[in-house]
Amino acid sequence: MTVKRKAIKKHPWLYMLRENYSWNAGKFIDDTLCFDCEWLAIYSGLITVRRYYAWDGCSYKWSILDLFVVGVPDGRLRYGVPMTYYASLIHDALTQFRHELPITKQQATAIFDALLKESGFFWRHVYVYMVKKFGEKDFRGNNHD
Repeated sequence: MTVKRKAIKKHPWLYMLRENYSWNAGKFIDDTLCFDCEWLAIYSGLITVRRYYAWDGCSYKWSILDLFVVGVPDGRLRYGVPMTYYASLIHDALTQFRHELPITKQQATAIFDALLKESGFFWRHVYVYMVKKFGEKDFRGNNHD
């Protein structure tokens, strides 16, 4: 039996959380927001992405022949992870559940910006601009439910 594989894969998962990661987003989202699913929980402004969540870092990326990945760089390593690691993690999870969460694109982008600022990422303003311009736009919170 022959197994066909694509030489170029879109959106390869590069990272997987080994343990839960939480970040206080109370400044950006209503502290009465409650959400809980297999990968993401939000209570009292605290966002928690659960262990084993996998994501591709800053989008967009493609895997070439399973040898290397090309696309938006995630920055240099800082304490063993790329500088955009936590910002891309939280933003990816919020974007993945954007149809269930009553948050806006503006809120998700502000959280991404704050996390990049915390990391000291030099290209923060460029990355935030790109997310504003090209990122997903159909957030449930934009519909004023």
